[in-house]
Amino acid sequence: MHQMIALLRGINVGKAKRIAMADLRDLFTELGHQNVKTYIVSGNVTFDSATSDEAALTLQISKAIADRFGFEVSVVVIGRSELRNVASDSPLLDQIGDPKHLIVTVLDGPPDPDLIEAVDRAAYLPESFVTVGRSVHVHCPNGQAEMQMNNAFWEKTLGQVATTRTWRTMSKLIELSS
Repeated sequence: MHQMIALLRGINVGKAKRIAMADLRDLFTELGHQNVKTYIVSGNVTFDSATSDEAALTLQISKAIADRFGFEVSVVVIGRSELRNVASDSPLLDQIGDPKHLIVTVLDGPPDPDLIEAVDRAAYLPESFVTVGRSVHVHCPNGQAEMQMNNAFWEKTLGQVATTRTWRTMSKLIELSS
């Protein structure tokens, strides 16, 4: 079995895309996954799967959510070992000290280095970022609610599906999936 994490974008924010975590766990179990756990109500699911094919799992989960709940949700699936690499050693931690101002945006694939290089970093100060694999680590000293380099920014800039989590959430997902 492969330890996997599904990050659902934009559920349970407002009234539109509501999914109870018990219903989400049931759905994953019905799809044949085991050891299904959710963390907080924002769409974080750890599970064991017979396959490690992230693209196939993304399609399976997205379709099942649309069929069951009647709306589409962007899903990013990542293996536990990759998530551990992404979230266990952020280059920004040593610089900022306090991880409460560290946000991680996970992309559906590696970002185009040319698009990353084209970001005018000075235009977004005091925010700063580094990429680690297929994630973008953003230091947002003014807090997540005020960040300019938010999820929508990265999706538009990189042309990829992205979903954003706090450093605390990323750390908890590693713990839950072990």
